[in-house]
Amino acid sequence: MTALTSKRTYDKALALAFAHATELQTWSFYYINQSEHGLQKQLNDYYMAIIKKDERFQQCRPKYHQAVVTTALIELTYYYPSEEYRYHWNASERSAFAGIAKQTFSDNQLSKYINFIIDEIRSNAEFTKRLINQQLYN
Repeated sequence: MTALTSKRTYDKALALAFAHATELQTWSFYYINQSEHGLQKQLNDYYMAIIKKDERFQQCRPKYHQAVVTTALIELTYYYPSEEYRYHWNASERSAFAGIAKQTFSDNQLSKYINFIIDEIRSNAEFTKRLINQQLYN
């Protein structure tokens, strides 16, 4: 790590501390932008709790909860080329990764739940990035 990279990392961390971001926003930012895959457990635990109590996930059968969360988190680790493509994997790739038959995956609309998690993590990461930029450049 060069001295300049180290200083930028330090500046971002300091700006993040002053930005008063929530834990989820911080986890999301580092997971997406810094490839901090050690945060996968925290994000997994958070979204497993959300799936169990959030009414938007009522139709998601409990036996698929872990597969939905894990698939979303792993999909986020893949290269994201542009805003043109919101999701890296299609339903077939997601069902294969989750180990769920394509028809079952489709019948249970599991992509809808995966998309929600991906969108929320990206939204939190983008919001946190804006908070950091406000601290650094305002």
